[in-house]
Amino acid sequence: APAAAPPAPVAEKQAVTGKEAVDRWEAAGKINPQHLILKQFAGTWKTKVKAFAGPDIAPEDSTGLAKNSLILGGRYLKEEYKGTAHGKEFQGFGLVGFDNIKGQYVSVWTDTMSTAMMSSRGSYDEKTATLSWENSYVDPITGSEKHGRSIGRIVSPTKYAYEMLEKLADGSEIKILEIEYTKVR
Repeated sequence: APAAAPPAPVAEKQAVTGKEAVDRWEAAGKINPQHLILKQFAGTWKTKVKAFAGPDIAPEDSTGLAKNSLILGGRYLKEEYKGTAHGKEFQGFGLVGFDNIKGQYVSVWTDTMSTAMMSSRGSYDEKTATLSWENSYVDPITGSEKHGRSIGRIVSPTKYAYEMLEKLADGSEIKILEIEYTKVR
């Protein structure tokens, strides 16, 4: 169900005070049906990961554990991830929420492979149980901003699949990550 439309923006120099200001803050923090979608991802999940380094290179397989919990009254889903990458210990941390003001899902992710954060904006398709994201992050190899997209699809109450694609300079895409999540509790 769509969120109630946020109040129309007010020009920066226009004063909004009193009840109107309070109402706008309350609308910004309200739990909407979009926040309830996040409950499906809460819990502890075993993962099977395939990381793709290039089209002619076999993917690297690894496993991990994601502990996902709702925080701030259900406004955000926090993911704490532990596993391996490139034969080394790997940890990651992410936050996902629905921004009532912008009317879209938002996410940040960071991990032990970089001190940069990936930020994402997306939408949820109820018919396909799919969260679709547009991502941006700084490439540690080139130092330039990269863009891509991700798809998270709920397969069942105990399984979901995640796929991450990187956009290349010519507009094509390559898959760089695939994760299968299986709920353990």
